[in-house]
Amino acid sequence: MNFEGARVLQIVLILAPLGIWLAIYAAAQWCSFSLRLFVPWMRKLRWITYFCGVALCLAHFTNAHFFHDLDFAGALLTFSVGLSLPTGWLKKRLAGTATATVNKSERASPERS
Repeated sequence: MNFEGARVLQIVLILAPLGIWLAIYAAAQWCSFSLRLFVPWMRKLRWITYFCGVALCLAHFTNAHFFHDLDFAGALLTFSVGLSLPTGWLKKRLAGTATATVNKSERASPERS
C-alpha cells in the first residue's frame, strides 16, 4: 500500500466512530427498530479492535519484520476508544426508555409479623 493510501485508511479508522454514531442517531430518529441490538455488537467490535491494536503495538516491539509502524495500531486503538462514545450514548438513551414506574400498590411494603 502506498503512503497516501495508508494515511487515508488511518483517517477513516479515526473518523469512523463518528460516522457510526451519526448512522445510529439517524436510524433512531427515522426508523422503527430496536436499538438494543446495537449495544452488544458495538461492545464486541470495540474489544476486537482494542485487542488487534494492542497486538500490533506488541508486534512493533518484537523483531517482527512485517510491522514497523505504530500508526495502524494507534488508529485501531483510537477507533476502539471512539466507539465508546456511540456505545455510551446508546446505553444512556436506552436507560431513559427502560425505566418503569412502580405503582404504590406494587411497592414492597414491610411485612409485619
